[in-house]
Amino acid sequence: MQRLPGAYPIFGSVAVGRETAIVGWASSRAGRVVRGRPSRGVSLRTELRDTVEAAVGVLEFRPVLDTSGPVDSAVPDDIVPEILTVVREALANVARHAKAHTVRVPVRAADGQLAAIVQDDGVDVDPALARGGLVNLLDRARDLSGTFEVRAAEGTGTVLDWRVPLNG
Repeated sequence: MQRLPGAYPIFGSVAVGRETAIVGWASSRAGRVVRGRPSRGVSLRTELRDTVEAAVGVLEFRPVLDTSGPVDSAVPDDIVPEILTVVREALANVARHAKAHTVRVPVRAADGQLAAIVQDDGVDVDPALARGGLVNLLDRARDLSGTFEVRAAEGTGTVLDWRVPLNG
C-alpha cells in the first residue's frame, strides 16, 4: 500500500487523511454498537479492549485501559452499547483535539455505578465550549440517570468522567 504524506491507514489498505480516519473509525464502530451487544458471547472487558485497540491507528499510540470490579457481570445489556460509544467518542475527541501523548481509560463497576474516565496529557479543554460529541456524552449519561463531567487534569490535559447507576 502506498501511503500519502500525512495519511493514516484505516480498515486495512485504505489510506486517508487523519481527520477522515478519525471520523471513519468512530462512525464505523458506532454502527456496530447501536445495534446492541454482539451475540457471540464477547465479554464487556474484551469489547472495551477492542475499542481501545481500534483507536491506536488514529491516536498513533496505545491508550492504557484498566477495568476493575464486576464489569462483565454487573453491567446491564442496555448500558453496554452506551459505555462502548462513550469510550469510542472520548478517544476520538482526544485524537481530534488533545495533541496528547498518553491516555488512560479506567472503567470501574463498583458501589452500584459504572464509571468510565478518559484522561489525557494533551491540551486542556474549556468545558464551557463543549459541543458535538461532548454534549452527546452528557445526553447519554442523563438518559441513564447518570452524570458527565469535563475538567482539566492535574498538571496538563483533560479528564472526561462519565458515570451511570447500575441498578437502573
